[in-house]
Amino acid sequence: MHTRVEDQASSLRMRLAAHRAIAVPATPMVCADFLLFRGVRVELPPATLVWHWRPSAASATGWDLQGRLHVVGAPTRFTPDELQRWRVLFPEWRLVGRRLELLQAADVAYLWLKSGAELTPRLEILLKWLCRNRPDMPIILAGIGSGAASRIQNWIERRYPLRSLTPAQALSRDALSSEGFYHLMRWTTNSDSAAAHSRS
Repeated sequence: MHTRVEDQASSLRMRLAAHRAIAVPATPMVCADFLLFRGVRVELPPATLVWHWRPSAASATGWDLQGRLHVVGAPTRFTPDELQRWRVLFPEWRLVGRRLELLQAADVAYLWLKSGAELTPRLEILLKWLCRNRPDMPIILAGIGSGAASRIQNWIERRYPLRSLTPAQALSRDALSSEGFYHLMRWTTNSDSAAAHSRS
């Protein structure tokens, strides 16, 4: 009998030790892939969460062959528990779309461009919005060649108080905030509370 009690206590201590050893997953880096033009081809890394920001769409999720989880819908269509599960799986989240809301929830913004006469007016409107609403968020120019991106980056830095990064610099998380995940959590939590209130 005495041996059995010791075995049970030992087993409990082992389970508690294993529970304490589980590391809390790091906060994912949330990147906004803002499409300045329709039809721009966005290239995203494998094994990431790809969130297609479509507020009017029904919520949906699905995997592709490169280990990416595709999420469709606005944050209000998902629960905090779902976001916590995805946090464990993916250190990088990509919010893809053409709505300004996704820029409000991101740690860094990829601005997907294409060359042409219409580039400058559209880009200036967006840059002015970023100066007013997200002046501290770094931006990365994507979708064009490195030479063109460098010229536009220099043009931006001369005219706007915004910080531009290259894709290589964005790989260093030390230079980036990690608040985007918590912005998304607040949206889902507020939506969850509103839904519960409406049912009561």
